[in-house]
Amino acid sequence: MSDISNAALHSGPNWIVGGLYSIRGWSHHFNIAKILVIDGGVIHIAIYREEFVGRPDAVDTASLSLGSVEDDVFGVMHIPLEASMFAQHEPELILETVVSEEDLQGYRTYLDYHSDGSQGAFGIPPTRVN
Repeated sequence: MSDISNAALHSGPNWIVGGLYSIRGWSHHFNIAKILVIDGGVIHIAIYREEFVGRPDAVDTASLSLGSVEDDVFGVMHIPLEASMFAQHEPELILETVVSEEDLQGYRTYLDYHSDGSQGAFGIPPTRVN
């Protein structure tokens, strides 16, 4: 993690980097999201493929996976969200974990792709980030 600034890895007042959160999914189920990085008003998360009918209050981290696009249901390796958009999914902290180098793969790809400074996030137009 040496090439990511310490500021980008520190948590904001309400969110925990490495936190696993239950979130309301788009299919009226609950999913598990992990906060990878907080950078200003942008929360970078991974969403695991597992879906729950009710909000889980515990999770076996060994059973979480992203899956692949070949699966019927798959997760998302990285998605940048404006903090208020993340909040709309009603996140509830389940567990604090460590963000691994493997976890950061999608985030690093995002940074590489947006090396020109045109980073955007869902809920924020590219011109407002940075």
